[in-house]
Amino acid sequence: MPHRILQCTGILAISLFLTSCNFLKSEYYPGEPINIENKDIGKEMVWKLNKDKIYHTVILDENLIKAGSLEWDKEQKVFHASNQNIILSKLGDDRFINIEDSDGMYKILKFTMSSDSTVVAYTVNKEKMENYIDEGKLKASMVDNNVVLDLTKIELDDFIDKYGNEIFNYDSPFIFQKIYEKAPGKQK
Repeated sequence: MPHRILQCTGILAISLFLTSCNFLKSEYYPGEPINIENKDIGKEMVWKLNKDKIYHTVILDENLIKAGSLEWDKEQKVFHASNQNIILSKLGDDRFINIEDSDGMYKILKFTMSSDSTVVAYTVNKEKMENYIDEGKLKASMVDNNVVLDLTKIELDDFIDKYGNEIFNYDSPFIFQKIYEKAPGKQK
């Protein structure tokens, strides 16, 4: 299982760069970090999202992934570079991609592995979260398209544990495919 989890590391980064998504944001990430260092896995990988986005990931230590991309701006005719820190975590049987944002908060996505080279990631269901906020089940606010949680770490874990199967949008997943992995023995 660690092999499969590690292979999804590149996928995490991709979700962060999608601007039309609804994200669950928190000061904390759910559960505990997943140890992603494994001598049988390459520390560098390249992932493809759909047909037009490529992301490069590097495992920096047992809990931290750096993900980056270059995206072509057709109007300005230049590349724009971006990179993010990512932590994978686990709460119960669920696994999460936690992408550190420029404001120090984490964008939280739920993920599953459909194969050793394919990750399926889910953003938050905005309508469901708005209902929880309106019903008083959740201390949060809507900022742009994001649900920004105002919870302690314990409250976050309790909320995800209780409502985690209901709050993610399973109708529109992101599919990430690994297209390259540097052989483990070739690392410096």
